[in-house]
Amino acid sequence: MLPLPDTLLLFALHDDKGTVQAAAFLALDHALRGAALSELRLKGHVQTRSSGEFRLHPHPPGRPVEPVLAGTLDALEALDGPCPVSKALDAVQRAIPDIRDDLVDSLTARGILREASVERMGLPTDTVHPLANGRVEAAARSVVRDGLSRKEAVSPRVGLLIGFVVAAHLEDDLFGDQADEARELAGWVAARDSTLRAVREAVELVEGW
Repeated sequence: MLPLPDTLLLFALHDDKGTVQAAAFLALDHALRGAALSELRLKGHVQTRSSGEFRLHPHPPGRPVEPVLAGTLDALEALDGPCPVSKALDAVQRAIPDIRDDLVDSLTARGILREASVERMGLPTDTVHPLANGRVEAAARSVVRDGLSRKEAVSPRVGLLIGFVVAAHLEDDLFGDQADEARELAGWVAARDSTLRAVREAVELVEGW
Protein backbone atom coordinates (compact mmCIF):
# COMPACT_ATOMS: atom_id res chain seq x y z
CA MET A 1 0.00 0.00 0.00
CA LEU A 2 1.07 3.60 -0.59
CA PRO A 3 2.00 5.71 2.45
CA LEU A 4 -0.95 6.85 4.55
CA PRO A 5 -1.15 10.46 3.24
CA ASP A 6 -0.98 9.36 -0.41
CA THR A 7 -3.71 6.79 0.10
CA LEU A 8 -5.91 9.25 1.96
CA LEU A 9 -5.61 11.78 -0.85
CA LEU A 10 -6.62 9.18 -3.42
CA PHE A 11 -9.73 8.45 -1.36
CA ALA A 12 -10.51 12.18 -1.18
CA LEU A 13 -10.36 12.82 -4.94
CA HIS A 14 -13.24 12.23 -7.32
CA ASP A 15 -11.86 9.52 -9.61
CA ASP A 16 -13.21 11.08 -12.83
CA LYS A 17 -13.29 14.79 -11.94
CA GLY A 18 -9.92 14.86 -10.21
CA THR A 19 -11.18 17.32 -7.60
CA VAL A 20 -11.48 16.97 -3.82
CA GLN A 21 -14.83 15.80 -2.51
CA ALA A 22 -16.74 18.67 -0.95
CA ALA A 23 -17.22 16.86 2.36
CA ALA A 24 -13.43 16.75 2.88
CA PHE A 25 -12.58 20.28 1.77
CA LEU A 26 -11.90 21.87 5.18
CA ALA A 27 -10.70 18.76 7.01
CA LEU A 28 -8.44 17.18 4.42
CA ASP A 29 -5.18 19.06 4.98
CA HIS A 30 -5.35 18.43 8.74
CA ALA A 31 -5.89 14.73 8.09
CA LEU A 32 -3.07 14.59 5.55
CA ARG A 33 -0.62 16.13 8.02
CA GLY A 34 -1.68 13.66 10.69
CA ALA A 35 -1.33 10.82 8.21
CA ALA A 36 2.20 11.93 7.32
CA LEU A 37 3.20 12.08 10.99
CA SER A 38 1.62 8.67 11.60
CA GLU A 39 3.44 7.19 8.60
CA LEU A 40 6.74 8.36 10.07
CA ARG A 41 5.82 6.76 13.38
CA LEU A 42 4.92 3.48 11.70
CA LYS A 43 8.27 3.56 9.88
CA GLY A 44 10.18 4.19 13.12
CA HIS A 45 11.25 7.82 12.62
CA VAL A 46 9.23 9.32 15.48
CA GLN A 47 7.45 8.21 18.61
CA THR A 48 4.18 9.36 20.15
CA ARG A 49 2.49 8.53 23.43
CA SER A 50 -1.22 8.06 23.86
CA SER A 51 -1.01 10.87 26.41
CA GLY A 52 -0.20 13.31 23.58
CA GLU A 53 3.59 13.64 23.61
CA PHE A 54 5.79 13.51 20.51
CA ARG A 55 9.53 12.97 20.09
CA LEU A 56 12.01 11.87 17.46
CA HIS A 57 12.99 8.21 17.61
CA PRO A 58 16.46 7.86 19.19
CA HIS A 59 17.44 5.18 16.65
CA PRO A 60 15.61 5.98 13.38
CA PRO A 61 15.96 4.15 10.07
CA GLY A 62 17.29 5.80 6.90
CA ARG A 63 15.56 8.93 5.67
CA PRO A 64 12.33 8.47 3.71
CA VAL A 65 12.54 8.95 -0.04
CA GLU A 66 9.01 10.31 -0.45
CA PRO A 67 9.17 14.13 -0.71
CA VAL A 68 6.25 14.82 1.64
CA LEU A 69 7.52 12.40 4.27
CA ALA A 70 11.03 13.82 4.00
CA GLY A 71 9.69 17.36 4.34
CA THR A 72 7.58 16.33 7.31
CA LEU A 73 10.60 14.80 9.00
CA ASP A 74 12.65 17.95 8.35
CA ALA A 75 9.99 20.02 10.10
CA LEU A 76 9.87 17.66 13.06
CA GLU A 77 13.64 17.56 13.44
CA ALA A 78 13.64 21.34 13.91
CA LEU A 79 11.53 21.05 17.07
CA ASP A 80 13.15 21.23 20.49
CA GLY A 81 12.87 17.99 22.39
CA PRO A 82 9.64 16.21 23.30
CA CYS A 83 6.53 18.32 22.71
CA PRO A 84 2.77 17.94 22.28
CA VAL A 85 1.64 16.21 19.09
CA SER A 86 -0.40 19.32 18.26
CA LYS A 87 2.81 21.36 18.17
CA ALA A 88 4.38 18.82 15.82
CA LEU A 89 1.39 19.08 13.48
CA ASP A 90 1.64 22.89 13.55
CA ALA A 91 5.30 22.61 12.52
CA VAL A 92 4.34 20.41 9.56
CA GLN A 93 1.68 22.94 8.52
CA ARG A 94 4.25 25.74 8.45
CA ALA A 95 6.84 23.67 6.60
CA ILE A 96 4.47 22.14 4.02
CA PRO A 97 1.60 24.59 3.53
CA ASP A 98 0.62 22.97 0.22
CA ILE A 99 0.73 19.34 1.32
CA ARG A 100 -2.27 18.48 -0.85
CA ASP A 101 -0.61 19.81 -4.00
CA ASP A 102 2.70 18.16 -3.13
CA LEU A 103 1.04 14.78 -2.80
CA VAL A 104 -0.82 15.29 -6.08
CA ASP A 105 2.49 16.04 -7.80
CA SER A 106 4.02 12.87 -6.37
CA LEU A 107 1.09 10.68 -7.39
CA THR A 108 1.06 12.22 -10.86
CA ALA A 109 4.79 11.57 -11.28
CA ARG A 110 4.14 7.92 -10.42
CA GLY A 111 1.40 7.62 -13.04
CA ILE A 112 -1.40 7.07 -10.52
CA LEU A 113 -3.01 10.43 -11.30
CA ARG A 114 -2.96 12.39 -14.54
CA GLU A 115 -3.16 16.08 -15.23
CA ALA A 116 -6.13 17.51 -17.12
CA SER A 117 -7.46 20.99 -17.87
CA VAL A 118 -11.04 22.12 -17.31
CA GLU A 119 -12.30 25.23 -19.08
CA ARG A 120 -14.89 27.34 -17.29
CA MET A 121 -16.77 30.05 -19.17
CA GLY A 122 -15.32 33.45 -18.32
CA LEU A 123 -12.96 32.04 -15.67
CA PRO A 124 -9.34 30.85 -15.72
CA THR A 125 -8.71 27.26 -16.78
CA ASP A 126 -8.51 24.81 -13.88
CA THR A 127 -6.00 21.98 -13.60
CA VAL A 128 -7.45 18.78 -12.14
CA HIS A 129 -6.01 15.34 -11.48
CA PRO A 130 -8.30 12.40 -12.26
CA LEU A 131 -7.17 8.80 -11.82
CA ALA A 132 -4.83 7.37 -14.41
CA ASN A 133 -4.35 4.00 -12.70
CA GLY A 134 -7.29 2.85 -10.61
CA ARG A 135 -5.73 -0.42 -9.44
CA VAL A 136 -3.81 1.22 -6.60
CA GLU A 137 -6.85 2.89 -5.07
CA ALA A 138 -9.03 -0.17 -5.62
CA ALA A 139 -6.54 -2.31 -3.72
CA ALA A 140 -6.39 0.23 -0.88
CA ARG A 141 -10.19 0.37 -0.64
CA SER A 142 -10.27 -3.41 -0.37
CA VAL A 143 -7.70 -3.33 2.44
CA VAL A 144 -9.59 -0.77 4.55
CA ARG A 145 -12.92 -2.50 4.07
CA ASP A 146 -11.35 -5.75 5.19
CA GLY A 147 -9.77 -3.91 8.11
CA LEU A 148 -13.17 -2.56 9.17
CA SER A 149 -14.52 -6.09 9.32
CA ARG A 150 -11.75 -6.99 11.79
CA LYS A 151 -12.95 -4.34 14.25
CA GLU A 152 -10.56 -3.97 17.21
CA ALA A 153 -8.24 -6.60 15.70
CA VAL A 154 -7.44 -4.21 12.82
CA SER A 155 -3.75 -3.57 12.16
CA PRO A 156 -2.34 -0.23 13.41
CA ARG A 157 -1.75 1.01 9.85
CA VAL A 158 -5.23 0.23 8.59
CA GLY A 159 -6.86 1.39 11.81
CA LEU A 160 -5.14 4.77 11.52
CA LEU A 161 -6.13 5.05 7.87
CA ILE A 162 -9.77 4.41 8.75
CA GLY A 163 -9.44 7.03 11.49
CA PHE A 164 -8.14 9.64 9.07
CA VAL A 165 -10.82 8.73 6.53
CA VAL A 166 -13.44 9.51 9.17
CA ALA A 167 -11.61 12.68 10.29
CA ALA A 168 -11.79 13.90 6.66
CA HIS A 169 -15.52 12.99 6.40
CA LEU A 170 -14.94 10.40 3.68
CA GLU A 171 -16.52 7.43 5.45
CA ASP A 172 -19.88 7.64 3.66
CA ASP A 173 -18.19 7.45 0.26
CA LEU A 174 -15.75 4.72 1.25
CA PHE A 175 -17.88 2.49 3.46
CA GLY A 176 -21.47 3.22 2.43
CA ASP A 177 -23.93 1.55 4.79
CA GLN A 178 -21.02 0.62 7.08
CA ALA A 179 -20.12 4.26 7.72
CA ASP A 180 -21.41 4.12 11.29
CA GLU A 181 -19.15 1.15 11.98
CA ALA A 182 -16.22 3.12 10.55
CA ARG A 183 -16.99 6.06 12.82
CA GLU A 184 -17.17 3.76 15.83
CA LEU A 185 -13.83 2.13 14.99
CA ALA A 186 -12.24 5.53 14.35
CA GLY A 187 -13.31 6.63 17.81
CA TRP A 188 -11.75 3.50 19.29
CA VAL A 189 -8.47 4.21 17.49
CA ALA A 190 -8.50 7.89 18.49
CA ALA A 191 -8.83 6.94 22.14
CA ARG A 192 -5.48 5.18 21.79
CA ASP A 193 -3.65 7.41 19.32
CA SER A 194 -2.74 11.01 20.13
CA THR A 195 -2.07 12.04 16.53
CA LEU A 196 -5.55 11.08 15.35
CA ARG A 197 -7.06 12.80 18.39
CA ALA A 198 -5.13 15.99 17.63
CA VAL A 199 -6.32 15.91 14.02
CA ARG A 200 -9.94 15.46 15.09
CA GLU A 201 -9.63 18.42 17.46
CA ALA A 202 -8.08 20.60 14.73
CA VAL A 203 -10.87 19.68 12.30
CA GLU A 204 -13.53 20.50 14.88
CA LEU A 205 -11.88 23.88 15.44
CA VAL A 206 -11.64 24.81 11.75
CA GLU A 207 -15.21 23.67 11.12
CA GLY A 208 -16.51 25.75 14.02
CA TRP A 209 -17.64 23.01 16.38
